[in-house]
Amino acid sequence: GEIPKQTASESAQYGKTLTLNLGEGVTLELILIPAGEFMMGSPESEEGRSDNEGPQRRVRISGPFYMGKHEVTVGQFRRFVAATGYVTDAEKGGQPFEDGKRGGYVVQPDGSWGFDEQASWQNPGFEQGDDHPVVLISWADATAFIHWLSQSSGKKIRFPTEAEWEYAARGKTTTRFWWGDDEDRTGRVANVADRSFGRRFADQPIMDMDDGFVFTSPVGRFRPNGFGLFDTSGNVWEWCSDWYRADFDTDDPAIDPTGPASGTHRVMRGGSWDSAPKGCRSATRYRGGPSIRSLRVGFRVAAGA
Repeated sequence: GEIPKQTASESAQYGKTLTLNLGEGVTLELILIPAGEFMMGSPESEEGRSDNEGPQRRVRISGPFYMGKHEVTVGQFRRFVAATGYVTDAEKGGQPFEDGKRGGYVVQPDGSWGFDEQASWQNPGFEQGDDHPVVLISWADATAFIHWLSQSSGKKIRFPTEAEWEYAARGKTTTRFWWGDDEDRTGRVANVADRSFGRRFADQPIMDMDDGFVFTSPVGRFRPNGFGLFDTSGNVWEWCSDWYRADFDTDDPAIDPTGPASGTHRVMRGGSWDSAPKGCRSATRYRGGPSIRSLRVGFRVAAGA
């Protein structure tokens, strides 16, 4: 049906923050995103578009919600592990991924990807500080963190839906990237495949700029989008709550859609540190089996307002 227009109260001041105390001086900050509507997906004319980004349609987010200001960091995940003793799938192994083996997918010196049984969030194969986004995290690992954070904070923490993610990531824009239609030339807006990446991994599509990082960067190092969120383009792919399907379900409600009722893969959004320009557009969609662990993949949390 037709989507109702945004009311004056819904378009009122947004940007309120919610800071959760994880203990030992570690916090996690979320930003209030206002209700609103947007065109989900990409027009067929968009450069770099994939078929799974349509059919484009108008979607309504009926109420405000909180979205993580940053991707969940190594330090925040470390605090969770210290508090619970949790062991990740990469560290203990788990079906059905790679026949239950430990480890995950990492990048090789020649730029190809391969499986490393020693890889984990504590051993990604490159240096990370506590302010970097945590990687090599399965859906179950992220879910366990969210469950712990919900219990410890008294707030109902969750994954964002795919619709919430794209709406928040666009930051009130309709362009290819949240900063516009053109690829970045400043090196100040996103950690994606760039000249730094290209010097290490040749023959890969890059943006013609230098963001200063080959792999992950500290969260919040680049400019925020129009809603005040950081790294919605690049750094790491982020899990969403939706099951993946290869197009948008036109039977899914146009108001607060939650995606298919079942599936085999979960939606990932946002691109990563090695994404070519087309892979870090606001409409780019990717998928991953819930048990996968990858150097490219992390997550961001959400909560009801």
